[in-house]
Amino acid sequence: MSRQAKSCRVYHAGNLMQEAPIPDHSRLQLVVSHAAAGNLVAAAAEASAILDKPMACEAWRVLSRVNANMQRFSEARSAIDIALQQQPDSRSARLDRALLTEQRGQYAEALAELESL
Repeated sequence: MSRQAKSCRVYHAGNLMQEAPIPDHSRLQLVVSHAAAGNLVAAAAEASAILDKPMACEAWRVLSRVNANMQRFSEARSAIDIALQQQPDSRSARLDRALLTEQRGQYAEALAELESL
């Protein structure tokens, strides 16, 4: 049985059927898949369910980059802010925020962020 089939197995509890919990690394893959398909609402829902802080940070970085690529800058900024709430010392997330700030034309703020790295 494949690893995916094992993680999707359904467990019986009396008459109720419960799905096995989805591990965080699988949720991160779902975030990437949903974002690539343009389903950003589903991607954000999966990102919100990730408990591991570094993986959650990466998931929100993915959402930020996708939104920025679609020129949805306020949504991109919200996503990178959530990423930094998950991991405030993430240099890669801070770099993403600086680049996003520069894309929005806020050069002084972007420069200050870059210098703090």
